[in-house]
Amino acid sequence: MFNICGKFDPFFVNIIRVYPVENKKVTGKLKNTGAYYAVWDGQHTVTSLIAVAMFGFGLSWEETLELEVPVAVYPNTNIAKLRQRFIGVHDGAMTKALDKIDLYMQYVWAVRHNNDTDPWSKRFEEIQSAMEEFNCFFTHEKFGDTAMPGAISRPSEIYPNGRDVNKWKSSVLRRVFQYHNIAIPDLPVEPLEIDNMSHIFRACDQQGIEVNDEYVRQFAKYLGVVTGNTWAKGYKSSINKKHKMVMNAYKSWLKRQHYRIRENYNERCNQTEVAPTWICQAIKAAGFPFEVPVFIGKFAYDFNNNELGV
Repeated sequence: MFNICGKFDPFFVNIIRVYPVENKKVTGKLKNTGAYYAVWDGQHTVTSLIAVAMFGFGLSWEETLELEVPVAVYPNTNIAKLRQRFIGVHDGAMTKALDKIDLYMQYVWAVRHNNDTDPWSKRFEEIQSAMEEFNCFFTHEKFGDTAMPGAISRPSEIYPNGRDVNKWKSSVLRRVFQYHNIAIPDLPVEPLEIDNMSHIFRACDQQGIEVNDEYVRQFAKYLGVVTGNTWAKGYKSSINKKHKMVMNAYKSWLKRQHYRIRENYNERCNQTEVAPTWICQAIKAAGFPFEVPVFIGKFAYDFNNNELGV
């Protein structure tokens, strides 16, 4: 209740759903109807509106009861079915949630067409502008275009959980799109590509390493020397070169560790955790002229030259 009242906005008040009953002791009488109803969905809304009216606007109880609120009357006395509907509305069975791509476009349009200033909306518009700048686009498999050049179908970095605008900054993602446009513009953006490169450019941002246009161009150049700028998962094709190199490097690194250290690691290589460090160390060993970020915790590995393919 405190959370609802603290964020109260009359524009976002939900409709209150009621049904007719005969027990007047536990119901309310709708104005000008002569009938009595019980609320089956919207109890928090009703209580919040009462609290806002009385404690926010200083209305008396009698004045509060005269207020008009949006109500939907369900002419059904089958309480079991109403309960099923209540459950269905709130567990998703009777509603279809929008895909993230659909929500994403709503946020973009909110800024471009409605001048929305919400930071979360502005972040999406900035991402959209960056993708347009570098010939990339956010999509979904339902559109059938995930294999097109510049297509981004992984939503994790574009639309992260929560509303933290700094988790994956639009400025960080812009450099990822720029890298793709320089290195492999004729291909879609592979999931591991946006995953690994976002971690790298975010680490640069966090560690105060300037990433400008020349930095990205040189990054693409030297990563091309090491891996051919390949990102596809797999082990049998030339397009899997980076994936195989990181996996083999991890296996070799793990074997070099004391057995008590190995006990804390999975034998399977997690490319999200291993690849960012490996990429930075590999391009540096190949001659990359700029500073690269240092990773810590579960992202920290110290590969030798053989493991880096040098």
